[in-house]
Amino acid sequence: MKTNSKGTIPLCPHKGCGFKCCDFQQTNSIFMYPGEIEQARAQGKSMAHLQVLDSDYHGGVRVRCWAKDTGTCDGGYKPLDCASYPFFPAPARAANGHNGGDLVMLTKDPECPIRSFEIPLHQRFVRDLWQRLFERDASALAWARAIPPEDRYEPIEDAVRESAEARSPQPDAAIGGSAD
Repeated sequence: MKTNSKGTIPLCPHKGCGFKCCDFQQTNSIFMYPGEIEQARAQGKSMAHLQVLDSDYHGGVRVRCWAKDTGTCDGGYKPLDCASYPFFPAPARAANGHNGGDLVMLTKDPECPIRSFEIPLHQRFVRDLWQRLFERDASALAWARAIPPEDRYEPIEDAVRESAEARSPQPDAAIGGSAD
């Protein structure tokens, strides 16, 4: 299974969901961590497709995407929330004996027909992205912790089973290739 630097999952076209995840023109919104918009603008990225719905959503920003081609964001900036889909971080304090730091647990959108064990490389990619962000930006970590449970996805079910299944051959192996 291949995951590129923008979080694209090649298995998506083969699941028959019609890319509902990229249809933010209904009631869904995208969460942007504190400073994400400013960083994208500083890099010269277009934000024309994003409409700010709440400029202080727990310290971050809540936006809606109006891109005509939501898969490519009309060539503009792709928020980390979108690149992470179907996962979203749920930072948790590490238990005693585990580095003493924070862990990035993931939640998953139950509307996505792809099961977590089918996309282990994307799951790792997403966890690593958020982990690196939280390690360098305390405000992003505080923001992620402040997001209320009703605005999060569901915990990944049976993580132990899914982890074991992720080590076995994947049904999408012929579709995606290897990781970048």
